[in-house]
Amino acid sequence: MALDPHNLRRFTSEQTHYHPIALAEMQRGRKSSCWAWYILPTPPFLRNGKPAGSAQNRMYELADDEQARAYLSFEADGVNLRDNYIVILTEAARHLEQGVLPARLMGIDAPRLLASAKLFLRIGTEEEDEPVRHVCERVVRALSQPPPTPADPRDASEQAVPDESSDDGEDSPGERCSEEPIAKRLNTSQGGQRHTGSGQL
Repeated sequence: MALDPHNLRRFTSEQTHYHPIALAEMQRGRKSSCWAWYILPTPPFLRNGKPAGSAQNRMYELADDEQARAYLSFEADGVNLRDNYIVILTEAARHLEQGVLPARLMGIDAPRLLASAKLFLRIGTEEEDEPVRHVCERVVRALSQPPPTPADPRDASEQAVPDESSDDGEDSPGERCSEEPIAKRLNTSQGGQRHTGSGQL
């Protein structure tokens, strides 16, 4: 069993189920279920210098650069975290470069995608990990482009990427999803339906 001083199996245990779902949704060009915590890790979200956000967000953050580097080299439960991350960001970059609006692609998790890509762009650059650096750069560049003027004013609300540092710890109205990881839910219930809806920061 791989050594895991950073408890990175908290990601691999979830990705055994959620990565195929996330990949299918990204290939279709629209996130429609809850998986961003486990698939797009970010550094801690801070407000006034203090940790902010939900308990779920804090559980799946990468506390420091050492954890972020370890994330890119960790493999367990049949999951290679680096490979999975590159695949997901490649699909995100493809759709964004084709003009899909960030909020249409990612829903309320557009800021999380940007924060995660910025983190691993820096780590990939420092570690000279060209595949990671390149795909993260594509995503960051695409998310930094000014959105086109919408032909339909109703599309305007989908254009902007919200401030990635904002996180009030609440789910978006109408987009709530369980904060209980899959492993725990499967141990406590049988035959239940899997939750759907968008995640949160």
